[in-house]
Amino acid sequence: MTPARRTSILMLVAGLLTLASLACNMPAPRLGGPRPPRQAVQPSVDALESFNEKWRALNLATPDGPFTLTFTEAELTSVVAAALEQAEADSGTPLPVQDVQVILQDGAIYAYGTANIDPIQVNGLIVAAPTIGPDGRVSIAIRSVEFGPLEIDPELIDEIAASVEASINAPLQASSASIVLTDITISDGQLTISGTITP
Repeated sequence: MTPARRTSILMLVAGLLTLASLACNMPAPRLGGPRPPRQAVQPSVDALESFNEKWRALNLATPDGPFTLTFTEAELTSVVAAALEQAEADSGTPLPVQDVQVILQDGAIYAYGTANIDPIQVNGLIVAAPTIGPDGRVSIAIRSVEFGPLEIDPELIDEIAASVEASINAPLQASSASIVLTDITISDGQLTISGTITP
């Protein structure tokens, strides 16, 4: 499976935080904002490798039926951290988003992070609810975006959701096998996707 597909689910989080932070009109050097409700999940090499291994196993599987993949908060947080590092390396400039933490609860992805646009720093939270449409593709509904007292343009939220959907669905459509998603659930700190893969 391509690197884009392996990271597409969590590019959701990185893309949302980056675009939302850039859209802010930040009036003060240090603003508050939402903080994770519990001790932060730290990214790790082991969690990143676990995430990648799950995608590799699916890629190497014989396309002949249903599959299920389950990802943890640690795995998704590690993928986001790696994606941000790669984006910084590719662009040669620091990204305005740091310390992203993914929390999976209440059927949604809660992406906490810190936006830094020197000399301003603000904590942020984006809540997204993924679902699977009748076409077997991911649909993203942004429930809320909060960066302290700052307001985010509603049109930008729609653009972010459309961009995230495309980043997840395009690699699935480009696969040599036919991959159709049938379900996505978030429960007990885990995100589980199910689907079918056929030649």
